Amino acid sequence: GALNLGDTVAVLMRSDRPDGLYTTVVVDEQGVALGLVYSDDASIRAAVTRGKGIYHSRRRGLWEKGLTSGATQDLIRVRMDCDRDALQFVVHQHGAGFCHLNRRSCWSEDAGLGKLMRTLESRRDNPVAKSYTNRLLNDDALLQSKLLEEAQELVEAKTQSEVAFECADLMYFAAVYLVKAGVSLSDVETNLDNKSRRIRRRKGDAKPPSSVVVAAVADAAAAVQDGNNSKSSS
Repeated sequence: GALNLGDTVAVLMRSDRPDGLYTTVVVDEQGVALGLVYSDDASIRAAVTRGKGIYHSRRRGLWEKGLTSGATQDLIRVRMDCDRDALQFVVHQHGAGFCHLNRRSCWSEDAGLGKLMRTLESRRDNPVAKSYTNRLLNDDALLQSKLLEEAQELVEAKTQSEVAFECADLMYFAAVYLVKAGVSLSDVETNLDNKSRRIRRRKGDAKPPSSVVVAAVADAAAAVQDGNNSKSSS
């Protein structure tokens, strides 16, 4: 019969181990390592066919991660290393995480932008009373105002510590905006990668101010002028 994609990957792999297994590094969408496991030809075929985190356990044989714990994995991508004797599984991790200690990773605690996005998604799906994030998710005007405010504060930052601090604030509000719109970090990264591959690019000049900003500046200028006229006449 015809080979499926899993068969194709298995055919290309080679192992110098006596047991014929392939070392498999499991990472999330941002490339953060979650755990280290093993694969064989059968587990590769099963994983690719079913789109799940399925591996070879040296104790149990064919093993689908999370069937008992609920910490299942959706398989996004399979990569071979340069020697074709090791694999990388890119997965979307469900539940508490990969580690048997109920941590996301076997190597470290959850951190960074990935953790932020997961926290915000949790707030969106399971609102918490008096949560500032939920307030932002429910108030378009407030969220847009904070994005503009933090962008301006980043522009005005001078020192490295100030830039890092203000950028962190801006990224939080931008992440809230992403979650509200149903956009993932992977979606953003895909767009960044696509933009970097473009041969023809725009000049990169600043766009003209939006009509809203122009109107706001005009209103402010008019208010100042009215104030000056009032002082002159008094």
